[in-house]
Amino acid sequence: MGSGDLGGGSDVEFWRAQAERWRAEAERLAADDVVLRARVVDLEGQVGALTEKVSVLAKLAFGKSSEKKAKQAPGEDDPTAAQDGQDGQEKPGRGQRRGSRGHGRRDYSHLPTREEIHDVPEGERVCPRCGAGYAPFGQECCEQIDWQVALTRIVHRRPTYRRTCRCPVRGVLVAPPVPKAIGKGRFTTGFLARLLCEKFVLGRPAHRIVAALAHDGLHVAEGTLVGVFAACSQLLAPLAGLITERNAAAGHLPRR
Repeated sequence: MGSGDLGGGSDVEFWRAQAERWRAEAERLAADDVVLRARVVDLEGQVGALTEKVSVLAKLAFGKSSEKKAKQAPGEDDPTAAQDGQDGQEKPGRGQRRGSRGHGRRDYSHLPTREEIHDVPEGERVCPRCGAGYAPFGQECCEQIDWQVALTRIVHRRPTYRRTCRCPVRGVLVAPPVPKAIGKGRFTTGFLARLLCEKFVLGRPAHRIVAALAHDGLHVAEGTLVGVFAACSQLLAPLAGLITERNAAAGHLPRR
């Protein structure tokens, strides 16, 4: 057998080995493809379940969305079209309709009231020609709402009394101390309530509250208010804990 025959036999064996190797590689990749496809299906199922759960929680937390839908081009199907009028007219907008009867002026008689009388001077209530007096003939009335902020410094004095006899009783008498929400604080309970409303109900930052107080004559440092908020948080901690427990046991998430 010649050398050419030996060389041809080795080439056949080489390419046969290569074919076997690539066949094994293809089988391995096919097996990996099956595993990966199953993994993709599993992850898609998890994503769908999580998406549905997020949608349910969003509805519980925020309710119906208040955002308006974009206007659709003419000819597009509108699922809300059936809710419009039968004659194809658009639904009326919100608010009071033009030409409709108004609700009139609001009644503020529950507010503290101070009456002021603006009378004609007595010397002008006579006829400038004959001097005959003018007789009362009803009155004209109008109302105004005034807005006043009064910051008051309250000085608490507690007189003390000493005993003048030799009886075995207390030597000094004095009224009990004034109750305070914060032990050594300078602000009354009403002041603290107003401060908490300004911060957490109206959402005003501390530096704006400081500016508002300074405008009304009370100059306080922003750090002072920070300390007051910290003390109030300790006072309200039991209430906050009870609110958290109630929300955790509730059937739906509370709106913020």
